Order: sequence, then C-alpha cells, then structure tokens
Amino acid sequence: MSRSNSAAEKDEYERVRSEPLTKIKGRPEWSDYTLLKKELSSIAANSETQYWWGEDGAGIQYGLLADILGGVEYELLTGIDSQGRKAYSPTMQKPNLVDETITNVTSDAERERKNLERAELIKYWHMRRGLHRGLGENIREALDAMYYSGLKHEITSYKTIKPIDYLKHLKTDWVIMDTAALKQIKKDFYVEWDGESNLKNYSTDLTRTQAELRADNIIINDADKLQWYIEQMYECQRFEKLEMTTWEAKPSNQKTWTNATSYFIELVRIQDQYERMSSRTTKRSRYESAAHAAEVGDELRGYIESVASKEAQREQEVEERIEQLNKMQSTSTDVALLVTKLSEKIDKKDDQIQKLTTQMAELQKAIKELTSNQATKQAGSTKEPIAEKTKRTRITMKNGSGAKWANAKQGRRCIGGYCWTHGFDPPSTWHNSKTCLNIDEGHQDGATATNRMGGVNVSSR
Repeated sequence: MSRSNSAAEKDEYERVRSEPLTKIKGRPEWSDYTLLKKELSSIAANSETQYWWGEDGAGIQYGLLADILGGVEYELLTGIDSQGRKAYSPTMQKPNLVDETITNVTSDAERERKNLERAELIKYWHMRRGLHRGLGENIREALDAMYYSGLKHEITSYKTIKPIDYLKHLKTDWVIMDTAALKQIKKDFYVEWDGESNLKNYSTDLTRTQAELRADNIIINDADKLQWYIEQMYECQRFEKLEMTTWEAKPSNQKTWTNATSYFIELVRIQDQYERMSSRTTKRSRYESAAHAAEVGDELRGYIESVASKEAQREQEVEERIEQLNKMQSTSTDVALLVTKLSEKIDKKDDQIQKLTTQMAELQKAIKELTSNQATKQAGSTKEPIAEKTKRTRITMKNGSGAKWANAKQGRRCIGGYCWTHGFDPPSTWHNSKTCLNIDEGHQDGATATNRMGGVNVSSR
C-alpha cells in the first residue's frame, strides 16, 4: 500500500470517527433506527470519493451514500441508473493494480489515462475501507452490545461487517414494527409547512421521505401525499382565493404531484420577486388581502369605538406607562453601577497582569544569569594560578601514565571541566586540556567536553 493510499484511508477513518452517532439506550425503536440511518447517510454522503455511481446527471455528488442505503433505495432517492457504467457495486474487492484492458496495442496516451483511473480507483477503495471501519466503530459505540454482537465472527470479529449489515441486523432482529409504530411513522411523515420556509425543499423532502419509507415496505400513497400538500397550501394562508380556485378549476387529470408543486412553487417565486421589487418584507401580511380585510372590518370598527369611549382606561394606561418608564430608569441606573464595578474589576486585573509581567521579566533575567554561570562553570577554568605557573612545568608522560597520575591524585577537582589526557572532572580546580601539566603523548590542547578530539571519554575519578 502506497503512502498516499494509506494516508487517504487514515484521513477518512479519522473524519468518520470525529462524528459520533446518537447514543441509543436499550432496544432500538423504529425512530431510533431511522435516526441512525440518517446520521450514517450524512457521514457517508460527505465522503470525497468520486465513483461514477456516486454522481447523478446534474453533477451532484453523493459520496458513499450507496454503501448505507443499498443499490435499490439509493436509485430511488438519487435517480442514478443502476444499469450500465453507473451501476453501484457493493463489493469490497480491491481493484487490481493494473487495468486488464491495457494490451500491447494500447496507445501511450490511452495507457496513461487508464493507469491514472486505476490509481484513483485504488485510492477510493482505501477511503471506502476507512469509512466502513470508522462507521462500524461508531455504530458499536451507539448501541448496547447485545444488539450487534450477533454479527461478530469468531475469527475476523467485525472486520468484514459493513455499515449496511448493522442496519439490516437491527431492522430484521430487533426493531419492532407493530401497529403503534406504523401509526407513528405515518404521522411523522405529514409535516406541516409554515408558509415561509423554502417550498421547493418542503416538496422534495416529502418525496424523499416517501421513497425511504417505500424502501422499508411502508407505503404512503401518492394521492394521500398530494392531498396533504394541497391542504398545506390552504392552511398556510399565503395564497389568495383566486390562486387557490385556479388550481381547483384544473381538470382532474392535471392535478398531479408534478403539476401541483410546479404551480405553487412558481406562485411563491412571483410573490418573492414582487416583495423584493416593492421593498416589502418577505413575510406576507394576512391583512393585505382585501377579502380578509372585509371580513374583519366590523370587528376592527367595534374595537376602535370601544377604545374611544374608555377615557378612564386610557388614563390608567398612561399611568402604567409612566411607572414602566420609572422602572426602566431605575434599571438603567443599576446597569450604570454594574458597568462601573466591571470597569473597576478590569482595572484591577490590568494591574495584576502588569505585576505578573514584571515578575516574569525578572525571572527570565535570573534564568539567563544562571544559565550563563552554569555554562562558564562547565567550560572549566582556563587560567592557572600564578603560583602554579611559577612552580610547575608541563611534563609529557608515556604509556598512559598521565591518566594513572590523575587517578592517584587526591583533593579538589575541576567539576564540569575536561582534559584530553585525564577526561572529565580532572584534578585541581584549574585543570583542563590547555592547562594540564601531566599530558600523554598526542595530547590536544583544544579538546573540550563537547569536542573531545579523540581524548579520554571517562571521568578521571
């Protein structure tokens, strides 16, 4: 395995492991299963592989999503043809290093192209293996052991178990699909539209969820889905009476899902464009409708007349407002005091920081001086006392006699010093290679502890 392929597999594994799954306590229910499946799908879809079956006709990349959903459900959700060159392959067999289609008659340019494609396939295979390993560990951390231990192989453990195998095992052996669960699933499908969020995304989500449920043999009829969609268009109160009646007036054979989503999405686009051009807010006021204004007109007039006749109530409201202002003034004073206290604390912290900075500077200076003194000490004294110079002369000894002389010598030593003949910590406080008086043949005056120049490598003691 090349370094680049190994690095690609490791990077993918670490990416997956950095996205833990929601912990499921106890026996998984259907809602736990669907959440787990969505989380796995999201991680896999973000894989940076570029298999031909991972991209649809619009160029949208789905990464390794197919490894979570399986080929059939993957085709339903993405529309990627399962036939021909784009067919998804669940096999994890590693590609051969050499493209088998390369022959003696293959041109150099074609050979180079095929070799590059094969190198990419091998890299994607390693990334895919990193994804499977990481997701497998994430799944085992999210579930109690009893809900996946049945997949463990006595020799290979979980090494050959793919993420989709865990999902199939849960769905087949542990997730209970009873009447209550099925009722809740269908209830969760019918999500309301608030009239402000992206309508195209809402429409797409309904279709996608319907396909996901169909893959699990849970059927939401197209007619039921369309009926729910139209009900949301009414209830959101975004569309005028004319716009809704125009839809209702269409022939039955034209009231399809495709036509419904196209019609209302286009209305939203026109409304948004109008609101931008007229500098209105994006939220469409319910009272812009003349019909609605007529319906509430009497109620508004009655309210205005009632307010106009209640002088005492107005006076009370004025008094309450004054009291609120007084409270606000008191609150402002409290805020000012709080700001003053905070400023004092900040000033105090600044003084403490300044003192710490000064202490740090003094400490750094002391450390520098200690380091300098230690370096001087280890270098050893290079000056021989005057008395010694006048009394002694250098003697060259033979056959290592100088070292024997040093070992027999008693008294103080040059700790940290070095002598070519006598080694580390030689006798006398002034002793080093340059000042040594009892040298062996070949003695080097320039030898130091860091550059012994072939001298003795042991202490003379």
